[in-house]
Amino acid sequence: MATRRSARLLPGPPPQTPALSATALSPSSQGEVAPTRLDDRAGPSSRRSANSISISKPATLVVKDPNAPSREIYGFVFYLAAWAAWVAYILWAVVPDEYLRMVGITYFPQKYWAVAVPAYACMIWVFIYWFYLASNLLRVPALDSTATILDSHTVTRPAAAILAEIEHPQAIPALADIPVSTVHRVMFPDEDDDNKDDD
Repeated sequence: MATRRSARLLPGPPPQTPALSATALSPSSQGEVAPTRLDDRAGPSSRRSANSISISKPATLVVKDPNAPSREIYGFVFYLAAWAAWVAYILWAVVPDEYLRMVGITYFPQKYWAVAVPAYACMIWVFIYWFYLASNLLRVPALDSTATILDSHTVTRPAAAILAEIEHPQAIPALADIPVSTVHRVMFPDEDDDNKDDD
């Protein structure tokens, strides 16, 4: 009695099947542990779900070349190089020239560049915003130009698309430019009502 119970609790070696993840161990009538397919002892609905997620298929492994450096190595090397460059910059900017010459470092730029390069970089960063805004204003036509209403890049909606939107109001409309008259009606509805009253 005790041997049968211990035989049921201690399974044997795992079965040699390609679908090891879809195999369960179940006790047999002789007290041994026999492999059972999960989709064999379940109903048809679970068989369908097991097949739909492809549990019984073995996974395909992609083996990378062990000699090829990975992104982690490149990232770590870049991290170390950035810290080394930062420390070298701070030492060059702060330590007097006499101490650098005593150590044996004789070729280095003037200290002026330790302040000038960061100052220029900060000012360029600020002026890029204004330069980008000014270049956009130069390229945009004037407000009284007809190119702000229609130009060569205008995409108008065909009548069929408008009818389709009326028939299917939940549908997402096609990408197109909105006519100025439509924008005016939406933005200034009171003026349209006043014009109708005057007529």
